[in-house]
Amino acid sequence: GTSVIHYDMNHQIMCVFSGKKEWIMWDLQTEEEKIPMWNGYYRHPDKGRSQGSDDSPIDGERVDLERWPSFAKARWSNTTIEKGDCLYTPANLLHYVRSWGESEDDPRSFALMTMYQVEEKYNPMHCKDPPPYVALSEYDTMWGEFPGSKAVPRCMNHIKMGYPNWKQTLVKLSRNHFGEADFLKFWTSQTRYPNKLV
Repeated sequence: GTSVIHYDMNHQIMCVFSGKKEWIMWDLQTEEEKIPMWNGYYRHPDKGRSQGSDDSPIDGERVDLERWPSFAKARWSNTTIEKGDCLYTPANLLHYVRSWGESEDDPRSFALMTMYQVEEKYNPMHCKDPPPYVALSEYDTMWGEFPGSKAVPRCMNHIKMGYPNWKQTLVKLSRNHFGEADFLKFWTSQTRYPNKLV
């Protein structure tokens, strides 16, 4: 199987447990003008933050160079990850992924990916008695619809991988109802971690 050509606005780590995945990647900081995107959400780091994840109308397996001739000049790199490999990709890295199974008789591949918000910074002042170790399986994962899903027709061609940054929304709400000091006092007064962490 294949993905669409897209970028995620979150950092991610993908680990392969079965099969293999070829990643073809383009650096939008240098190749942005050569590759069309559906929504134009990408922002060069000098111009601010991308407005969201986005994908390209280009079919990675059947590129129409008559329609998009500049794509032929876009510089790319690639790598293949196999069983036992993990790959870190930073936010806004445009990529296209091809997947294969272990054999021709079994075309399935199995991989897990986790994403990280780019704004996340560790601040020990906001932690009270943190556990020394937390397994990744203890974290919640939020999923959305894949581009082209008929279940969400208004979101066609929008990458729904990743998740909204609910912490930003919480901060905005708290500033409307509490001062920052009062909110931090409340937040740090919580004495135990919930069963699921987000």
